[in-house]
Amino acid sequence: MVKDQFGEAVSGLDYVLTFPDGKKTKQAKLAEGKVRENGPPGSYKFALKMLVDAAWKDTPLEVDKKTTLRIWASGYDAGTDITIEIFDACGLSRAPLETLQKKLAADYPLEVEWTPTAAKLEKLASNSLIFTAKVGTSAATSGPALVNRREVFEVKDESGQPVNADLSLWFIDGPALATEFKENKYEALVPWSWRLLAIDVSAQKGRRAGFTDAAGEREVLLSG
Repeated sequence: MVKDQFGEAVSGLDYVLTFPDGKKTKQAKLAEGKVRENGPPGSYKFALKMLVDAAWKDTPLEVDKKTTLRIWASGYDAGTDITIEIFDACGLSRAPLETLQKKLAADYPLEVEWTPTAAKLEKLASNSLIFTAKVGTSAATSGPALVNRREVFEVKDESGQPVNADLSLWFIDGPALATEFKENKYEALVPWSWRLLAIDVSAQKGRRAGFTDAAGEREVLLSG
């Protein structure tokens, strides 16, 4: 007897039954939670045909960095077509940012590589993504994954020399997640929609920090 979370018998779901000789039912649906098949005695394998779960393999995501989408399924044959749609997690738009067409593999989870490029995220209103996997009427949706972009800042003093000092990058929504100094520049991971508000250079008290944006990099000049 197959029951739902409320203890009620399930009807209408597709299932696959594997007989002792390895043959499988082609098209079958549960009726009142029961499987009705004629077959010989022996061991049978039963599986509902459904997508069980969907999840990001690694989070948070980073713009222009490859990530992996993972999908668990049961009952489907290898090679079954699957549609994967990637959405803005805020849910204001029903249109996916991107749609992928793949085929289920024999082993689960199915892993699909995808890169969240800046061009694909132009319409992203929030800082997070979700994705939905679909086969027929069965679907599974991932949890939200934060999307970060990598910002580069070059800090110089009045004479144009690089400055290596402790600093905080403040954005309209809060501080940068992580800031690292290397090759005379600061790299910061920033949630997708955040915009720079101020720069705090604690080791340079009494001096002001201004910044310009050129060629995709931020240049910071200390003065005063």
